[in-house]
Order: sequence, then structure tokens, then C-alpha cells
Amino acid sequence: MDLKIIKDTSFLKKKCIKIPKIDDNFRILIKEMFQLMGQHKGYGLAANQVGLMERFFIINHQGRKYVCVDPKILAIGKQVYTASEGCLSYPGEYVFVERPMDIKVEFTTELNIKRSARFHDYTARVFLHEIDHLDGITMHDREIAGIA
Repeated sequence: MDLKIIKDTSFLKKKCIKIPKIDDNFRILIKEMFQLMGQHKGYGLAANQVGLMERFFIINHQGRKYVCVDPKILAIGKQVYTASEGCLSYPGEYVFVERPMDIKVEFTTELNIKRSARFHDYTARVFLHEIDHLDGITMHDREIAGIA
């Protein structure tokens, strides 16, 4: 597959649907997405960012790779912090976004195994940024105005 990062905001604003099946073709797609994300020095990449309307994304942070199919947020911590976020679909743009420091999540892996996990700080931020993509929400929708 010849994957490219989508920069069309109208496409990115569409909500993704449940993935029909996890199979060998899906796992090949995941490898290609990790390669593309690495070429662009990203930490996360959602399916709709490469033109697919399926509900999954990948994360690579501090050497840990995650494939998150049909992700769900189970719990959100009370403590929040504001930090700058960028996005592969908006190269060179950064906005300040407030996110929780801790989340508990559930997702299915590329091996079709259901998993729950707790993510903290930056990994939680990346997970939430990517799940926003699946819901048709961009970083600009979450931008805190007046912070420079």
C-alpha cells in the first residue's frame, strides 16, 4: 500500500467506524503505518490520517509500540496539564491543549487480544490525541486560546 498522511481537514473531521476484521493484511498495514510514522518522526498515527475510516491507531513512544483497535477510555484522572501538541496532519503547527495526566483505557491489539492499560503523562496525551482523531476531533478543536 502506498500510504500518505492526509492533510484534508474535512476528511479528518469524519468519525471512524469499527474495524471489520483483524487479519494478516491488517498487520501488514500496521507495519507500513509504523514505517510512515517513523519517517515523519511522529509518536502516533490514526487510521483516518492515512485515508482509512476504521477505528484504530498506533503509538510509538519511548520504544514501546501500541496498536489500538476500537479503543475506549475507561477512566480519566482528575489532574490535568496543558502542553503543546503537534500533529502529522498539520506539519509545523503546534497548539496548547489541556489533557488529563492519567487515563485507563481498553483496546484490542493487532493479535486480536483485548487489553486494558493505564497511561500517564505523554503517553496518555498521545493516546487521547489519537482517539480524538477517530472521533473526528483535531488538535485545533481542543486548542486553548490565548496561550503562546
